[in-house]
Amino acid sequence: MGGGSDLPAFYEQTPGRVISAAINKYVFVAINEKFDGKFRIGYSVTELVDKPHEVKNTRVRAALEHFGIEKGLEIVSISDVPSSGSGLGASSSFLVALMHGLSEFLGKPHTDKYALAEAACHVEMGMLGEKIGKQDQYAAAFGGMNIIDFSAQGVKVSPVHISKKILAEFNSHLIAFHVAGARDAAAIHAGVSHAMKNDMAVFMAQKKMVDMVIPFKQALIKGEFKKIGTMLHKAWELKKKSHALAHAEVDAVYAAGRKAGAWGGKLLGAGGGGFVLFMAPPKAHAKIRMAFKGRRELPIGFDAEGSKVIFNRYQES
Repeated sequence: MGGGSDLPAFYEQTPGRVISAAINKYVFVAINEKFDGKFRIGYSVTELVDKPHEVKNTRVRAALEHFGIEKGLEIVSISDVPSSGSGLGASSSFLVALMHGLSEFLGKPHTDKYALAEAACHVEMGMLGEKIGKQDQYAAAFGGMNIIDFSAQGVKVSPVHISKKILAEFNSHLIAFHVAGARDAAAIHAGVSHAMKNDMAVFMAQKKMVDMVIPFKQALIKGEFKKIGTMLHKAWELKKKSHALAHAEVDAVYAAGRKAGAWGGKLLGAGGGGFVLFMAPPKAHAKIRMAFKGRRELPIGFDAEGSKVIFNRYQES
C-alpha cells in the first residue's frame, strides 16, 4: 500500500509512505577472488573480462566502481524469481546482496541496514541515473513487514508488529499468479514521475494511497482481512489513474480474479506485467486457481531477516 510514493517526484513535494513486506524469495550472490586477476560475472549470461570497466552488467560494473575494486573477482548470482520484469524487486535485491557481499569481502561490512539500502540506492539512482524509487532496496536490506517513510530529508523504517497467528492467517488469504510481459520498470517509473509533476489528478491519487497506509496497518493488526482486500481494490482503482496499469492482459487477469471471489489485489511492481497478487478468502482459492489454470502460481511467505551473509570463509571461527 502506498507504492509509488517512494519516487523522488512524489516525496520531494510531500512525504511518501508505504507498508511493505519482504517475501521468502531470494537472490543469492557468490563472490570469490579470481586467481588470474580477471573478472568472471555469471548471471543469465557469463562475462569474462580483464578490467571492471569492461563488465557489461551495469549494476555489477557500478558496484565495482563504487568500491574501487581493481583486483579480479568471480561474481555469480542465482535467483528464485526472474531477475527483471517480475515486479518483485529482484534487480534491487540483487544489488543489495552484491553491495552487502562486496563490503564483507573487502573487510568493510555494512553493519547498518540504512547504510546498505542507501548504498544500493546511490548506485541505482545516482551512478546509473535510473528513475526508480527506494522501496525495494529498503525491503531487501531490512526484511520483515515495515512502514517506510520517504521525504527529502531521508528514509525512516518502522517495523509493523503483528501476531504470528494473524500473520499466518493473512498469508493464507494471499494468492499470486504470473502475468506475461516483461516490464521496463525504470521507463514506467519515469512516466509516472512525469505525471506526478504535471498532472494534479495523478498526484492526488498517489496521496490518497499514502493516506491509506495507516488504516491498512490497523486493519492488518486486527485481522480484518476483507477490509484489507477492499482497500487493495480501492488502491487498484487509484493506481490506474497513474497510467501504470495500462495493460489489457493485467486488467483482464485482475477482473477474472475478482469474479472468482477475490476481494481485491494489486499488480506487484511498477506496472505492465509481472505478478498479480490477490487478497481472497481461502475457500475461494480453488476457484481462483481454476480461473487461472495454465498460469504459474507464486507461493508466497514472508522473510523476517533481510539481506545477510550466509558464509564468509575469511571470518574467524
